[in-house]
Amino acid sequence: MPIAIFWAVFTNDGEVKYDRDHGINTYNITRDDIAASYPLLNNGGMSYSGWQIAGTNRTATAWVSDFLGDEFDGGPLTDGMARLQAEVDKLPDHKKFRYTNFTSRPFQVWTDLQEARAIVNNYADVISSDVYWYTPNTCEVVTSPIYAQYYRTHVPADTCRTSHTYGVQVDMMRDLDASDGKLKPIWNFIENVGNLPYIQPIQLKGAAWSSLIHEARGINWFNNTFDGNCTSGNNIRNAQTN
Repeated sequence: MPIAIFWAVFTNDGEVKYDRDHGINTYNITRDDIAASYPLLNNGGMSYSGWQIAGTNRTATAWVSDFLGDEFDGGPLTDGMARLQAEVDKLPDHKKFRYTNFTSRPFQVWTDLQEARAIVNNYADVISSDVYWYTPNTCEVVTSPIYAQYYRTHVPADTCRTSHTYGVQVDMMRDLDASDGKLKPIWNFIENVGNLPYIQPIQLKGAAWSSLIHEARGINWFNNTFDGNCTSGNNIRNAQTN
């Protein structure tokens, strides 16, 4: 089961061990110019999903996945599909699984359903989406009269900011994924601190379990915080050092 952190930087064996000791077994993209990174992956028993990093080639066993890109669906879905296809065309082989992450756009009711199905099904072997129900204003938007049917699966106001909704997010991805008759592994993003109000430990645990109960096949911790007293570009490293 991949338990990943997004945009992690690791520079020595102690940092990798700290991450492993806290349940992490996968890094999802990192800086590509740190030559020591690949030996650290091997030494620490970590898997890596992302672009090529210094000192590796495509036979590197710890490099398990090509990351096609993040939130290419943020504009018109046709533009996102063109960007995903361009990334696929750059790859020399399909010996690593292809992974991409979406925003909520494919799951919005005003998005063309056929385009939503196409972007979810046609490019990546593994998909995820990043809707953070506990910490931003997502639920306030959902409960607004204008946006009452914001998602294809309606999220009731009284259960919006709960762990249950992270499982609903997996269900919404699965609905689109299953439309071509083939199922792929679905991961789910969860904030490990988030923006204000910060996610609390019991909420984080619930969000992870709800995702797994709804058959997520991986968890990707969003590892950045942009406001409040815990602003950080690498939450888990900040916890280790500060």
